[in-house]
Amino acid sequence: MVQIKFKLPQLRFRNNKICETYEYLKLCIKSLMYNEHLSQSYIADVLIEPIFKLVDSKIFSRFLGPFFVVGVLCLTTAVVFISYWIGFPYWWKKSPETTIFLLIVGNWLLLNVSFHYIMAAKTNPGNPPTDRTYNAVSICKKCLIPKPPRTHHCSICKKCVLKFDHHCPWLNQCIGHYNQRYFFLYMVYTVIGVIFIMLFGIGIGYEVLWLGDGGGWEEIEALEGSPVKFNLTGHVIPVTEVEYSEVGIAPAKHDLPIGELNDPVVYRCIAFMAVICVSTFVALGALSIWHYRLISRGETSVESHINKSERKRLNSVGKTFINPYNFGKTNNWRILFGLTRGRSFWRHVLLPSSHMPQDFYKYLALVSGAICLRSIISLHSYSGLDKPPMFGDFEAQRHWQEITVNLPIKDWYENTTDNDLLYWGLDYPPLTAYHSFIMGLAGKQINEGYVELHKSRGITEELHKNFMRNTVMIADILIYIPSLLIICHIIFKRVMRMSNHRADWFLFIYLAIAILYPGQILIDNGHFQYNNISLGLAVFAVACILINRRILGAIFFVLALNYKQMELYHAMPIFCYLLSNCFIDPDERKKFGLLQGLFRLITLGLVVVAVFVVLWLPWLGSLESLLQVVHRIFPLNRGIFEDKVSNIWCIVNVFFKIKEMFSNQEMARMCLACTATALVPSAFNLLLNPKRKKLLYALFNSSMAFFLFSFQVHEKSILIPAVSAILLFPMDPFMVLYFLHIATFSMFPLLAKDGLQAAFIGLSDAFLILVKLLIDKTKDKQNGKLSAIEMLWKIGDEVVDESDGCGGKFRAVIVSEDFAGKSLLQRHRLVNSALQEELKTIHAFSQQTYTPEQWETAQSK
Repeated sequence: MVQIKFKLPQLRFRNNKICETYEYLKLCIKSLMYNEHLSQSYIADVLIEPIFKLVDSKIFSRFLGPFFVVGVLCLTTAVVFISYWIGFPYWWKKSPETTIFLLIVGNWLLLNVSFHYIMAAKTNPGNPPTDRTYNAVSICKKCLIPKPPRTHHCSICKKCVLKFDHHCPWLNQCIGHYNQRYFFLYMVYTVIGVIFIMLFGIGIGYEVLWLGDGGGWEEIEALEGSPVKFNLTGHVIPVTEVEYSEVGIAPAKHDLPIGELNDPVVYRCIAFMAVICVSTFVALGALSIWHYRLISRGETSVESHINKSERKRLNSVGKTFINPYNFGKTNNWRILFGLTRGRSFWRHVLLPSSHMPQDFYKYLALVSGAICLRSIISLHSYSGLDKPPMFGDFEAQRHWQEITVNLPIKDWYENTTDNDLLYWGLDYPPLTAYHSFIMGLAGKQINEGYVELHKSRGITEELHKNFMRNTVMIADILIYIPSLLIICHIIFKRVMRMSNHRADWFLFIYLAIAILYPGQILIDNGHFQYNNISLGLAVFAVACILINRRILGAIFFVLALNYKQMELYHAMPIFCYLLSNCFIDPDERKKFGLLQGLFRLITLGLVVVAVFVVLWLPWLGSLESLLQVVHRIFPLNRGIFEDKVSNIWCIVNVFFKIKEMFSNQEMARMCLACTATALVPSAFNLLLNPKRKKLLYALFNSSMAFFLFSFQVHEKSILIPAVSAILLFPMDPFMVLYFLHIATFSMFPLLAKDGLQAAFIGLSDAFLILVKLLIDKTKDKQNGKLSAIEMLWKIGDEVVDESDGCGGKFRAVIVSEDFAGKSLLQRHRLVNSALQEELKTIHAFSQQTYTPEQWETAQSK
């Protein structure tokens, strides 16, 4: 071995050389970056600049943002499902009392997490007004609008945001003045929920991940003559069957509450939960603490960096920085939570609240009432009850579950020995088949007899009926009702631009009519079908399109079209609107360049094709299989219409037997020509002038054209024009409500065949009475659109002549700020000068004049 020695002067020289090299490198970096204030923060900014470029890009904001939202929803759903699937049986076996407590606390946390996430994602963070200018504020150099204090421009949303904190990709939304509270409470309740799951799931994790994996078993010798042995944990461990086969003693089983510990599915689910909970706790826990400190100081994330620099700068010159928006820790939190005017922490923080408590309870009661009505109708008869051999639509939906669960996917649309297409063969697009497959798997877990091949036909068990009814109810709660709630708010704010407090009750009436429409309830929850899924997806598509989310809207509509082919009723207006919007901005009314428009069009087309390919992938390998699916979806041999559908061909057939006069192919060509003739005018007008209101009217026109003239129309297809009409309610309430009643009545023969006469009469009357009560209660007495609805329940009217012999007598009510401080005579002179032309044709009228304050007082009486 050779011993190497360094002399001390030589070591000191090497150390100096290293220090000189380090200083030289620092000088080089400073010189290259032209920045004498180089610091670790500056270097970090330079290194993560590529990440900022990616985040600021349109691809990230417009395309990846919705996927982040879907990811959060999927993770939350998975965690909740696993908690109920594994945790509920575990704790119920250990202690039913503890289980009830866990259900109450767990669902309270789930309600708060869901509510605050949805509100944070859908609530506009707040934008500066664009319709007026202010001398006292600066102007944003990017969007050229007034920029009040604490306002910053978001490079992703391309707009200024009031009290801007940051852009959250997990919400696909900026965090600002109006949704910061929802964002913070979502994080807090999520962290509490994760802690709750970890505390009460650690026992399950220990038994599954540790004991179930073989670790921790410290076995002792088996007791002689005993079929079991015990480990130090106190659990019973089975001895192999071979050891006791001679004496005929069956081996013991595990007595652990969770059952089979070596189940790989349970093992993976618990491991997945552990990873998600720990990572969520660390990430959101740290973020919650960070925002807690910011809110306590009265700062946002952006302001914290600005204020930090200001503090250093002022401290260097002997001055103290004071944050003008810091009102003290307690007041800062009261401002964030909005705890003013009698609001309390217990009601408005511990419970979901949009800070309009009367509206919250109002909407909660409305949704609860809608679910209750659907539950009541589901207790009635259904299609084909005790009517062999074909039964009805209820059996059709069950049979599709049977076929998709038991047969390979290539045989779902094929006529085989196990799949008789003459007995309710699958005739809807692939997404319906996938949905039937999922429902069939769920039913099989409950009772294999629900989907047993051949033997389950015509099953009439009460438990099976409850299962099937609940699947429709779940679709209502998850898809149909939320879609209508969202689009009603969008139409009010984006299309009608009604945002004042007087419109709140009108909006509530709109929501009530949308989610309580009797036709959809009677068909889906009575007759039995899943129209709520296709209609809900289509409504989601329209909602996304109205807020300029073209890609997401196209995805939703492709899903709707692949669930039920009848959504072709809406295809032409949506195609024309999206095509036009590829070249014209609907908000700014400016035209894009040709290349930019083509790029937007190609991107949209690729997304549509990609979704179609994913859904149809199992059949794309064979042209024969693909054509068979298309043939099943569009059957020409079934005739032009069925039963008593209220369209043109059914009426014509009463006088001219067109079913006998023309073949199905000839009738199909006639239907195509008539449908196109009725459809093209509104679609072409929408293509040339794409406006949101025109889109809504075009959707109704298109759906009515298909219903009246297209081939193979069912009675239930009237639901598509009915939902399209619901979207037009704010524009013409009377005609929409009148049409909805006619549409429901047109399905009466079908409902009577199912024994739903009592449900039809009761629900229709209840709907009319509810609308009347809501309209009578409204404070908006000057809304002529709502007052016209009263004609629906007028039995008779008496005309009373109140004229004074000089002609008709009219009463004019005028509300104006110009009346403030003026006498009655001065007010009348103002009115007379404004109505000079009208007074030439009106001989006598009375007038009432109010200031806005006086009008509010008069309305409240």
